[in-house]
Formats: sequence, C-alpha cells, structure tokens
Amino acid sequence: MTYRASTASSLAIVLAIGALLPGCNIEAAGSDPEPTPVGECPADEEGTSPPIVLACDAFSEAQTLTDDPERAVDYLVDCQASVTAPVTIEAGTVLAFETEAGLVIRDGGSIDARGDDCEPVVFEGVAHRPGAWKGIFVNSAEDNLLSKVRITDAGGAAFNSNGDLGSVVLYADARLTMRDSHLSNGAAHGLNGSYGGSTLIWERNVVESHAAEPLRIDAALADALDGASTFAGNARDAVLLVRGRLEAPAVWARLDVPYQVDRDVLIDSKDSLLLEAGVRVAFDTDAGLKATTGRLTIDGAADAPVELYGVNEEPGRWRGVFVGSGESNRITHAEIRHAGGNSFNSNGDLGAIVVYADAELSLEETSVSDSGADGLNANYGDATLAFEGGNRFTGNLGRPIFLGAYEAAALTADTVVEGNPGGDFVYVWVSDLDDGVTEWEALSVPYRVTTQSDIFREINVRDQATLRLLAGVSMVFEGGTGIEADGGSLEFQGTASAPIEMVGSQSTPGHWKGLFTNGSATAATYQLNHVRIGHAGSGAFNSNGDEGAIIVWADTTLTANNLTIFDNAAACDITADYNGDVLQVTNSPGLNICDGP
Repeated sequence: MTYRASTASSLAIVLAIGALLPGCNIEAAGSDPEPTPVGECPADEEGTSPPIVLACDAFSEAQTLTDDPERAVDYLVDCQASVTAPVTIEAGTVLAFETEAGLVIRDGGSIDARGDDCEPVVFEGVAHRPGAWKGIFVNSAEDNLLSKVRITDAGGAAFNSNGDLGSVVLYADARLTMRDSHLSNGAAHGLNGSYGGSTLIWERNVVESHAAEPLRIDAALADALDGASTFAGNARDAVLLVRGRLEAPAVWARLDVPYQVDRDVLIDSKDSLLLEAGVRVAFDTDAGLKATTGRLTIDGAADAPVELYGVNEEPGRWRGVFVGSGESNRITHAEIRHAGGNSFNSNGDLGAIVVYADAELSLEETSVSDSGADGLNANYGDATLAFEGGNRFTGNLGRPIFLGAYEAAALTADTVVEGNPGGDFVYVWVSDLDDGVTEWEALSVPYRVTTQSDIFREINVRDQATLRLLAGVSMVFEGGTGIEADGGSLEFQGTASAPIEMVGSQSTPGHWKGLFTNGSATAATYQLNHVRIGHAGSGAFNSNGDEGAIIVWADTTLTANNLTIFDNAAACDITADYNGDVLQVTNSPGLNICDGP
C-alpha cells in the first residue's frame, strides 16, 4: 500500500523520501534496486478501519507485522513495549504510538523493518508533534535493521534512569543498521548513541527538524557516518561526539554539518584517524585531538580544507592538536583556529599544535590562527618535523612557532608569520645539534633564540654536527644566549645582497654572548661569509673568562670574509689568544682582534 499520511505535509515528506531513496520494491538482503522515479508510486485510497492495538507483551514471540490496505494506521502501541523476539515489519506498515509509548529492543529480540521508496515503514506519534512518543531504544546485540523507514514525532521521554533521549537510542554493546531512512520532528536527538561497544552501520539517512543535535554519538561511531546522509535543519546543526577514545582505525567523512567534540579524542596504539577533505570539527573547552601512540592524518584539499575551530570562535577556546607518536602524522590543507586554551599534560604545554618528544609531524599548506597561546609548540627533543608549502601563522597570542634548534631546519622560505600579537618571530630554544647538517633558510621573519631555563643558554653544535645558515638568515638573540660550536662546524653563507644578521633582542651592547668555536679535537670548520654581528659580548662561555663577539679556541681555524661586528660590549671583537688557533679574516676592516696569548 502507498503510505497514507495523516497530513498533507507528511505526504510531501514521504514523496521527498521517494526522490532520495533507491528502490521501490521491498528490499531483499544484499539487493540494490533501481529507484522509482518521483510521481510513479501507485495511488491508493486510505482505508477507514481502526488500527490493531498491540499489547505490551505482543513482541515476546517471533512475528511479522504487515500493511493492511484497509487501515490508515496498521498498529497502535499505547505502552513501552519490550521486543524480546525477532520482529519483522513489512513495507508500508504504519505504527502509531501514544504518549509515553515506545519500543525497547532487548537481548534476544531484534527488529527487521524494510520499506521501499513508495511504501516506507512508518513509526509516528498519534499526536503529530515533537515528543509525542518515546521512540525506539536498541539494547540488543542482534542484527537490527531499519531500512527505508520514517520515524517522526519521537524523543518525548527517556527510556532509562540515564535520561537518554532520542528518536532512536543505541545502547552499550548493541547493534543497528540504518539506511535510506528519515528521522524528523523529534523533541531531542535523531540518534543518541553515546555508549561504548555499540556497532552502527549508517547509510544515506536524513535527520531533520529535531530540537537538539541530529546525532549524539560516541566518537568511536563517527567512522560509520557517510557524506550521502544529511543532518541540516535541526535546532543545533552539528553531529555531537561524546566520550573520546577510538577503538579502531577511523575515517571521518565530510558531512553537511560540523562534528562537535566535547572532550579529547584519543588516538592510541594501533588506531588511526583520518579527516577527509572538507571536514569541519568544532571543539568545546578542554577538547582536542590527541595522537598519543596512534596516527593522525588530516587530509584537506586546496578547495576543501579541513577546519578545526572553537565552538566559541575566540582565542583559546579549545586545546588544539597534540602529536605524541612517531607514526607519520600529517596535516595537509587545514585551518586550525581558536586553540591553545588548556594544556594537554602536566608539563603545561600549550599551543594550537603541540609536538611531543620523539613524535613525527608533516605540516603542509596549513593555517594556524588565533591561538590563545603558541601556534606550533615543539619544545621536546628528537621530534621530527617537515614543513611543505606555505604554512601560515597569524593572530596567535603566544609564540607563532616555538621549536628546537634541530627542528628549525624543517621551516621553508614560504612559511608566513605575520600579525601575531605575541611577536612575529620563529622562536628557537637553545638545544644541542648532535649530528648531520642542520640548515636554516631565510624566512620572512627572524629566528629568535630563546631559553626554557637558566641552565642552558647556548645552541650547542656538537661533534660531527654542522649548523649552516643560508643567505639572508636573520637571527635575534635574547639576553645571555649564544652559539657554542664545541667540535661541530659553522657554515654561515651570506652574500653581499643577502647578508646574515645576528643581533640582540635589545639594541644595547652586550645583550647576548656571541659565538664560541672549538675545533681542536675534530675536523670542524668555521666559515663566516657576509655576516653582521651586533650587541654581543655579554659574558664568558667558559671558566677562562673569555669574552668577545667571537671566541676562537686553541688549535681552531676561523675563516671570515666581509665580517662586520658592531655594538660589542667586550674589549675584543674576536678573541683568538690561544696557541694553534688560526684567523683568516678578509674584507673586514675596523675589527678589534686579540690574536695572541
């Protein structure tokens, strides 16, 4: 029978469903029938016989509910009925529910409701208003199926002491498949599935006209959602994700509404989370994405970036993204806004993106803006960073970028740092370079050398390591900091048109230490070409009390060309008064060199 809606608006909705849902015949398992064109459903006059009233224990035995052409409503339920046996509901069947009535599918029970385009299975309230009945509560681990069904007017009262409300409620460890169906006119959520261990298959459904979010589900169930479903047109247009631990590898599809996260989503051990292009995620306070030991992939596109932002769009409204695993985490074409509000750990790390020790992150064509703290915070050892494309940091109240000296090599010349109230610098904390070549490119802003404690004050270039600065690099040194090359090499490759500049964060003589070179026990080389050093000479690097903008230790060779030293606080611009040291300084007039013991 064609569904005989009790109102013209209901009939219009059913006809609209027919345009969306494939197949007019009753769905057989595994079938994928062709859709019936709009207007081709057969007409049928409404019957006038009263509905069959089902007793509260009517679903304790296996049975099939069928459509009766003589009844506009086939069955009436006036209580909260328990389904404890398999129940099949055929296409075109209409069930109406009184106030406080509903279906609870319990262990041992199951529901198999299969409509078609022209004759959906209908669950509705006797009164056609939001909350006219409770809805359907699924608390069964059997294979429950709602296919091409219409559920309307539900969500009026809770089924349990937990207060769970929804047109459909999915309980812990229960199973539900819902496809090609329509939920509308609800007093609460469309689907409420906030418990762990449940299984959801969700395909091509429409959820609209609900007084709360269309879905309120465990974050582990978000992987089930598909981009072919629609969730717009509710009082709060977002898919609300509660709880936060992923239980298997997950993909979040692009929806027509944002996901909304109410706490940290934890990506552990063998789990992974992929956000597809165009995904939008809004975060509540104290919520964020946290890849502790699993892998996070944010796979946006130039024309469909992934957007991560605060529910309230102001700096510091959510935690941000925490990367703590070495699992090739990647963020591509993303917009991360309003994060940096609370730390992820007891160390107090704050930032829109926080990279922990030994973690790995690739960042490409991503914008980090309006953080309440740092934009990127990578203040731990042995992290691996890769920057690609024009990453952008703007409007951040803390440091736009904060990373170790060894990680600064990841930055590319097209990195944009501008408009940050905390200062337009790349902040580099003093740390060791232990091996290989660390090469810094010239950026649009200076590198700013800073400290995290009073114990460590220098960038230390150790044995077999090289710090290479390319033409145009600009460095600003905070008070008392410097560069100590103790067995490692320095290669400063400025040019006449793009010199390297190294100055103090305050333009006063002696604001920072300067450079210390010691290659006596290694084959280290020290080559300074077109370098300007200002405001150095603040204090000694060693117990000998040596001071100067540049200090050359015994048996060490320093080669400099076009070297300029200004506003030096020490007596010597270059101190080289040890046996065996060699200075080769050219095109550098006016230097005060102390070159003998």
